[in-house]
Amino acid sequence: MTREMQQLVKKTKLDSAELVRYANPKSKTIPSLERITEILSGNIPYRFCEGKPTITNIRVTEYHRNHIIKTARFKVETSNNRTFEITAYQHLTGRTPEEKEADKTADFPSGLFKIFHKEII
Repeated sequence: MTREMQQLVKKTKLDSAELVRYANPKSKTIPSLERITEILSGNIPYRFCEGKPTITNIRVTEYHRNHIIKTARFKVETSNNRTFEITAYQHLTGRTPEEKEADKTADFPSGLFKIFHKEII
């Protein structure tokens, strides 16, 4: 795995942790709405919007936590009348040494990216 990929993995982990913290109703430190908007707009592909998407509405639709993972789902509406569902995962258990070693030699790290999107039609 290259240094750029390692930095991308680290950034994605931090972003997903911030999204999950924002969705948690019991969180004591909530990130700002501007930061959440920035993270969410960065995870909407540009092919759906001309240029950087302008988010008009953000709603937390689900927050779930168990002993392995925290999950947050957002419903995001953009200015061009498209609606997306963005899901963020924060793993609580970490990765095993075998998984970490396998990712060092892999072309693309498996299971490390934790923010997904889909368009709601």
